[in-house]
Amino acid sequence: MIQRLPKSAVKMILKFYNIVWHKGTIPLDFKHGIIIPILKPNKSLQEATSYRPICLTSCLEKIMERMVTDRLTYYLEYNKGLTKSAFRKNRSNIDQIIKLQDEINRNIHTIRDTLVVFSSTSNVLLICYGGKAFS
Repeated sequence: MIQRLPKSAVKMILKFYNIVWHKGTIPLDFKHGIIIPILKPNKSLQEATSYRPICLTSCLEKIMERMVTDRLTYYLEYNKGLTKSAFRKNRSNIDQIIKLQDEINRNIHTIRDTLVVFSSTSNVLLICYGGKAFS
């Protein structure tokens, strides 16, 4: 829909985004959305965890979110502030496993300890320190 707008309208939207960016305030309309619960396949209708929440927001808000996400991702990657690989373009969890293995090997050769904390959304916590695992 926005792709079909005339250039003058796109320039006005860009001007709006720049004003929002420079002021540092988010329009009130961008702070509201309609949440629709979507049932996950083969899940019970009675359990709240069986639903995936989908938030319906405006197209302008989604574009602004994408712009902010892209700017932050670039900044964090450029400044070495982003280390998590999951849910990132061209990255996977295997990248983190390889980084961890390299770190452990480096620490073994320099006789240093490695502390690793694994967590999950299912309330399982595993801590590995000095070759021993605790849960």
